[in-house]
Amino acid sequence: MDQNWGNTATKVIKLKIPKGTKLYEGVAAPQRGLVGGGNQIYLPKIDKNWVIK
Repeated sequence: MDQNWGNTATKVIKLKIPKGTKLYEGVAAPQRGLVGGGNQIYLPKIDKNWVIK
C-alpha cells in the first residue's frame, strides 16, 4: 500500500473468523503504477475477540 494514500498500517495480525461471518473477497486492481492481481478480503466489522495472539 502506498502510504501517501493515508494508510498507516504497520503490522499484520491473524484472525479466527467465525463460520457464517459476512466478508467480501476479490482481486485487487492495479492503482497508480502498483501491480494488482492479488487477493483481497474486506470484513465490514472485526471483533477484537477474533484476534489470535
